[in-house]
Amino acid sequence: MKTKTPKPPFSRTRSKGGLSVAKPWSEVWSKTGAVVASGTGTKVGVSVVMIDRVTPGFEKSSSEGGIIMSPMMSVRREVSDETTGVQSTVINSGSSAYGSTYTDGAGIFPWVLKQRLTMLSGTCPRTWSDDEILPNRLAALPLENIIAEACTKAHGIQTNANLLVSLAEFHQVLSLCPDLLHSWTRFFSRINAQRTRTTNLLPSGKRQAVGGEAPVQFLRNEFKELTRFWLINRFGVRPLIADTLGVLQALRKVHDQHDRFISRGVSTAQRSAVATGVMRLGIADWTVTTSDHNEIRVRAMQLWEGRLSTLEDMGLGLTSVPEAAIDLVRFSFVLNWVVNVNDFFASLGPALNPSFKSLGSCYTIDEVLTSTWQSIGQASNSTSYAVSKQCTGVVTSTTQTKQRVVGINPPKLVVRAKPLAFMSDLRLLDAVALLNQQLRGRNVQKLAGFSRFAKAHYNPSAQF
Repeated sequence: MKTKTPKPPFSRTRSKGGLSVAKPWSEVWSKTGAVVASGTGTKVGVSVVMIDRVTPGFEKSSSEGGIIMSPMMSVRREVSDETTGVQSTVINSGSSAYGSTYTDGAGIFPWVLKQRLTMLSGTCPRTWSDDEILPNRLAALPLENIIAEACTKAHGIQTNANLLVSLAEFHQVLSLCPDLLHSWTRFFSRINAQRTRTTNLLPSGKRQAVGGEAPVQFLRNEFKELTRFWLINRFGVRPLIADTLGVLQALRKVHDQHDRFISRGVSTAQRSAVATGVMRLGIADWTVTTSDHNEIRVRAMQLWEGRLSTLEDMGLGLTSVPEAAIDLVRFSFVLNWVVNVNDFFASLGPALNPSFKSLGSCYTIDEVLTSTWQSIGQASNSTSYAVSKQCTGVVTSTTQTKQRVVGINPPKLVVRAKPLAFMSDLRLLDAVALLNQQLRGRNVQKLAGFSRFAKAHYNPSAQF
């Protein structure tokens, strides 16, 4: 019997839509002999092109448990022109064309952007390819760090709970947060004492407060209590609740000898800029605003096969040891806000369990570049003409590129793509509470001792 030779994978290119020419140009300020626009218009519309790899028999192989990952790249471009025309009026009473109006058709604004006109002030960044307007690319985003951050996250085994990590952090919770019940009791006692605060009239006519604390001292003490409450909630109660729910989910889950599970990692970075410039075209000065936004998003995934026991799913296995070890370092979680230390140590865990096997991995890069140009006004620079109708509307150009790469990069310690992201969420309050906690007690005493030592051993008058 003659067997069929399987066909090898092959690449293909598919496209959909396309940019088309719209809004033909008309003469621009031609009566003054300044500039004459020629051409058919700016290309607008949507265009999609994708290049991928076809694997013959994919459905059959996939149904039998085969893992197939293929490279891919797609580009989607969209350009829109929603602008109106411009109208000028002759205001020179000595001209035979006094009172006449001249109108440009729609589509003149993209043409103005294309020309290298005289820049009177500011900037107006734009990129053109023939009759197509392209979005501006700002300073390069840290693509290598973005890829490394996502891939390092995907190397770790993601379980339902992290009990070993929580146990490693338990001593920090105790050192940061005193007994919750005692703190609450003292908090409400102070509030009740402050509410019963009264004033007595002295013989001199002055009033004296009796009971409670002075308002400034009361607020200072309550801020300390609220700091403790916040810390114990964020680093004590919340992780405990999350681990409890994770343990219950792990206990309900059926763990087979050959589980398949996916580890994922995501990293994003973005950059925006706004520029305004004034350009001169014939008798008119155009004020144009350019808004640019660049964003990159990297998603990494890895498919694992192995035996994930119930204890490992609860975070009590060998794979959790490296991540728990780094948590023993005081305030390592603060460093983790800026550097991916937790993800890096978690990625070392699978090496401690030989039953885990990677079946395949990949990462995708999704980059979006968007630029918008808007004319916010035209002013005549000629005593014979006036702009009687302004150009309105915007021109928008967007390019989205997606790329899938087979295989992920090795784990790596890197500065996060958004190292200051913690300042935009609740971690900023964590940082304030931790700083307030560390600026009291032993640290303040050490600082005061160092200050006394410096004053005793440093004599400015002894310097030459």
